[in-house]
Amino acid sequence: MTESPLAILVVDDEENHADVIAVSLEKLGAVCQIAHSQADALKIIKEKYFDVIITDLMLERPDGGIEILKAVKAETNETEVIVITANNSVEIAVEAMQLGAFNYLQKPLDLKQLRTIAVSVSVPLRC
Repeated sequence: MTESPLAILVVDDEENHADVIAVSLEKLGAVCQIAHSQADALKIIKEKYFDVIITDLMLERPDGGIEILKAVKAETNETEVIVITANNSVEIAVEAMQLGAFNYLQKPLDLKQLRTIAVSVSVPLRC
């Protein structure tokens, strides 16, 4: 039996940034999908299961990434959410972790660190 690749959704309104993250993770064998808005991300999340969602904090609204985190955690505890942001607010980092974020990373991202964190997600056995 072969292990299925990680399914990852990358949510970032900066298209180039999202593309770089997705390409970096796909090099490790992950299957990535990209959303460039909170609305698109929420629609995709309802339609498909992801092992990991990497979301920028600041999308259309300053709390867009937090809203995605809340929506994901309301649906399932199996999907891990990594919040990324250029905002270095301790309060927002604490809020994200209290809401169930797997991790919180500052931009500019260290892609090696992001890859390590993303692949360290414990993927539940799927039948």
